[in-house]
Amino acid sequence: MRELLRNFQSNCIAVGPDRNVLLRKLVAAGIAYAVPVPCGEGDQYRIAYEKVAMIPAMKVISEVNEVMLLGNTDEVLNDVRTLWESRYKILNTPIVTDKIYDHVELLRAPANDLVETYNHWVRDFQDASVRVISRGV
Repeated sequence: MRELLRNFQSNCIAVGPDRNVLLRKLVAAGIAYAVPVPCGEGDQYRIAYEKVAMIPAMKVISEVNEVMLLGNTDEVLNDVRTLWESRYKILNTPIVTDKIYDHVELLRAPANDLVETYNHWVRDFQDASVRVISRGV
C-alpha cells in the first residue's frame, strides 16, 4: 500500500481538493471490492457488513492514513459501506441499485472529469487493499 500511495503522489494528475476526493473514492472502492461478499439473506446486508467488512475497512483506512491523510475518514468508511452493501444486494437479491454509480459522481465536474483517472488507479487500490487485508486484522 505504501508503494502505491507514493506512486499515486508522484504520478496522479489530479491536484488540490480534486486529488483528495479522488484518493478517498479510490481507497473506498479498493476496500469495497477487495472484501469478499458472502451469500445470505438479501435484507441482512448491514449485519453482514459489520461482521465481514467493517474491521478490514478500518484497517486499510488506518494504513492509508499513516502515509497520506485522507481527511474525512468517516466519508471513506461510509463509501465503503455503500459500495460493499450494493455488492451484497446484487449478489443476494434481484433488486438493482444505482449506488455504485453514485460513488463516482463527485468526480464529475464541469471543469474536471476525474473518472478516467479514477479508472486508471482503482484496480491498483483494490489489489493493495487485498494485500493489507490478507495480512490479518
